[in-house]
Amino acid sequence: MTVRDQKPKEELPLRRHTLLRTTDREVALAAAEDAIAPMSVAFSSSEGELQYHLCAAEFSRTKLLAHEQLIDGGARFAVEPSETDYMVEIPISGRSRVCHGEEFDVGTGRSGAIMSPNGFTSWADDGSPYQALSVHFNANLVRARFSLLTGIDEVPDIAFDPRLNLQSSAGRNFFALLSNACRYLDEDNSIFGNDHSASLYEEILINVFLTELQHSHSSMLEGKIYLSANATVKSAEEYLEQHVDRPITVADVARAVGVSVRSLQRTFQKLRGTTPMRWLKQLRLDRARRRLLNAGPSVNISQIAAISGFVHLSHFASEYKRRFGESPSETIKRLQ
Repeated sequence: MTVRDQKPKEELPLRRHTLLRTTDREVALAAAEDAIAPMSVAFSSSEGELQYHLCAAEFSRTKLLAHEQLIDGGARFAVEPSETDYMVEIPISGRSRVCHGEEFDVGTGRSGAIMSPNGFTSWADDGSPYQALSVHFNANLVRARFSLLTGIDEVPDIAFDPRLNLQSSAGRNFFALLSNACRYLDEDNSIFGNDHSASLYEEILINVFLTELQHSHSSMLEGKIYLSANATVKSAEEYLEQHVDRPITVADVARAVGVSVRSLQRTFQKLRGTTPMRWLKQLRLDRARRRLLNAGPSVNISQIAAISGFVHLSHFASEYKRRFGESPSETIKRLQ
């Protein structure tokens, strides 16, 4: 049976994002190097036929690839180490043998492979039809997410277990997220057309990558050692509300919620679009306005400013007018 007579078992994901279909070895290799990484190929047969189909799409800063290859006689690929990406490859149909620190088989529904940066990888194709879905995460994004989850500023190198067990709940969950991403990208009006939606989905995917798949620092993410980004911000907001009238610093808030100042500032800015201390100032201004609106004719603006957390009256007055469009005294006059 020739390559032309063999058919893949599954329809390739991302088919609406086809980069090329070719039977030319040099064209196929150039496309694979451009999409994945520099590599060399040793074909088992110098005259054997080849069919190669490559699809690629991106959402936010994450790249998804789907490829299908039928190589008469098989081949061995040597992939140069990447300094910038983590790559996860999951077979859709067929099997292959991978060496990334250790040698192991990958196959449909059983196992995939995770390639960490700076690790040499080789693949052995036995000549049978092979389809795979892969995702490329920028290493800086993964480290930034790890820092956000743990509160650690100096993130160590994160090396993943190269074997991805697709029969485990973690493996199934991760594959399901990738499959859904492909489905969204293949839709006419993809939700990933919205930058915010694409960024949120990328965030979820990297969270699962870090928290459910095994790597050299998984223990730092187990149990209750870390708070999710939303939980961090919610805890910070609760602390600020409870201490709104007291003199507190951003370091006090970070210490109270158990993260670094840098991590708190970054998380708060990402989810609320402001800093913890600016958010506190708005709380104080809102509280001061309520007090002014409910005060009697003998109201003392300086006293209300002080009990609302403002040390300097002039600063309070300027910030109040900037937020509400009138000075504190104008608020009082309007009520008389």
